[in-house]
Amino acid sequence: MKLAITTWNENVSPVFDVSQKLLIIEITNGVVTNRETIMVPSLNSFEKAKLMIDSEITVLICGALTRSVEKMMLNHGLEVHTFITGEIESVIMAWQNNDLNQNFKMPGCRRRRYSETQPRCCQNEFTAIQKIK
Repeated sequence: MKLAITTWNENVSPVFDVSQKLLIIEITNGVVTNRETIMVPSLNSFEKAKLMIDSEITVLICGALTRSVEKMMLNHGLEVHTFITGEIESVIMAWQNNDLNQNFKMPGCRRRRYSETQPRCCQNEFTAIQKIK
């Protein structure tokens, strides 16, 4: 499986749409077999999503994410964890332990609705894992 995390200064990037780096981690039988950072400063959100789909990424961990881009990734089978914050290594460990709980949710999130093209705020009871089957 391949895990992608948007990064900024050793932390999860707060907004996917403007993130410039993707950390790609390959995991086989629970063991990290490869890590690489890809620079994506000139790609827009949809191009980043397409890159992940074409690269067979299976899981994305990121901060805020435009709903239409999220839907695109979900429709292609990616598992998407949004509104995550924290130091990269701690987030990876929490994800591996199936423990991306409220401690890693972005602060200040309340129920709000936005248009399809704007990032939306998380909901307190919103499950971290979303996947369309």
